[in-house]
Amino acid sequence: MRVLLNYRRKTDPQGRRIVTIRQAINRWAPPSENDTAAYVNTVARRLGVDPDAPLDWGCAETLTGMARAIVTHENGRAPRDFPADWYSPEHYHRAAMMALGLTEV
Repeated sequence: MRVLLNYRRKTDPQGRRIVTIRQAINRWAPPSENDTAAYVNTVARRLGVDPDAPLDWGCAETLTGMARAIVTHENGRAPRDFPADWYSPEHYHRAAMMALGLTEV
């Protein structure tokens, strides 16, 4: 989540601030190493947003949704004895709050 937040200060190869899912995933999982288009579509679908719509990276819900979608895409479906998205919703929420500096470790 901290990496995603750091992207707010970065730019894409065209010099634009990274504000969309497409821009963030292209940086996170570059096309030279991944099927980035599929990755972008999966994350956008899971968040229910257009992949080219600007997002509020400082919003805990957005950050949590991105992290959950990325973890699931990277790891596949969680085993039966794990939560559906690998971690409990509380773990994701706590991580988002810590990344945003809204709670103590």
